[in-house]
Amino acid sequence: MSLKSLQEKIGVGADGAFGPGTMKKAMEFYKLTPVRAAHFFAQTAHETGGFKAFAENLNYSAQGLQGIFGKYFPGNLEESYARNPEKIANRVYASRMGNGAEA
Repeated sequence: MSLKSLQEKIGVGADGAFGPGTMKKAMEFYKLTPVRAAHFFAQTAHETGGFKAFAENLNYSAQGLQGIFGKYFPGNLEESYARNPEKIANRVYASRMGNGAEA
């Protein structure tokens, strides 16, 4: 979700700038304490590059897969996954945090 989408959802002007108005309305909308809101929005801002990144880039080479996700690609398994972002995501995020099996 982009920052503008969040602003539209919570009912503030969708200007794409994260200020006190957005923070206050988001806290009300999601029923967050000030501490939880600070932690949540600091983490999301960091992980999205200031609310600019919209999708994770999983277009890894075989070598990149070994370096980043080596435990998910034993032996030479990474060769069949290289440069296939959907297939990589299915393997790496399978059976985690409520996700289903790789298939």
